[in-house]
Amino acid sequence: MTSEIESIKDSLKKNVTDIKSLINDRNISLKKEKDELLEKRNSLSAQLARIDSNLDGSKIRNSKSFQVVTDFFPEIDAGKLEKVETFHKGITKILKTQLNAEKKLIVESLSVADSDIEKLDKELLKIVDSKEESVYLLERLMELDRSNRDLITQNEYWSRESKIKEEISQIRNEIGETIKESISEIEKSLNSGMKYYIESICHDKAILPTLSLDSTDYKFSHGDDRGTGKGFANMIALDLTFLEKTHLPCIIHDSLLFKNLDIPAVESLIKIYSGFTKQIFISIDEVSKYSGDVKSLIQSSEFIKLDKDKLAFKVKWKSRQE
Repeated sequence: MTSEIESIKDSLKKNVTDIKSLINDRNISLKKEKDELLEKRNSLSAQLARIDSNLDGSKIRNSKSFQVVTDFFPEIDAGKLEKVETFHKGITKILKTQLNAEKKLIVESLSVADSDIEKLDKELLKIVDSKEESVYLLERLMELDRSNRDLITQNEYWSRESKIKEEISQIRNEIGETIKESISEIEKSLNSGMKYYIESICHDKAILPTLSLDSTDYKFSHGDDRGTGKGFANMIALDLTFLEKTHLPCIIHDSLLFKNLDIPAVESLIKIYSGFTKQIFISIDEVSKYSGDVKSLIQSSEFIKLDKDKLAFKVKWKSRQE
């Protein structure tokens, strides 16, 4: 296409006699295409004629059709002829289905060929009807130029699409790597925090819990110590780590957690609580069993105290249930 455009441009610029040669070349090219289409169409028409002939010749005969045969040859068994004809009927039905399917395809192909031939005829008429050979060349030049521009635009879009896909793929890979790095940093930070708090609560005898993270799942391991008290201590250490290292404003721990810890562990935990600037709410009973300094910390921080005379919601639930 590009070479044809340049050739036309050169001819128009030079205004030489090879304009007619270019038109003739185009005419010959179009006629060659048409001849090939006509040959294809003739072949399809011949195939269609054969199929129509086969379909017309596959008439199904009944018992009356055998009367002429039995008149000339009385010894022929008409019943056997009917059985043979019944077999032929089945074969004919199968062949008709196949022939009709093939006929449909050929008719569609003929329609496409006729459409293409009509387009070529219009193109040839344009060349013949041109009063000025240069007019046709100009029209052809504009047509080719439009097609060329369309192809250039399509190539540009394809190049951009390909480049964008590569960039998207690169960005996704970078995001994936960044997520992995971030998760790894978060994992290290949480495990470091839990190590500090579990050793502060249970001292140097503690078996450290570990948290393993990936982009879609996590695994929290308690190590070899799977006791209930140690499990609660691990959970408390994780809560405190979240409180320290995130924007979490507060945590709440119920007295049930402390009942499963030994007294030294609870005393260490109360001291850790008191060192936070963020709010930590706890409910705790049996305060009297703890050391004096821990009791002082609890009493100085309490904002509500319940006993047999100061009831929650002013209801003695045990008596109510009885």
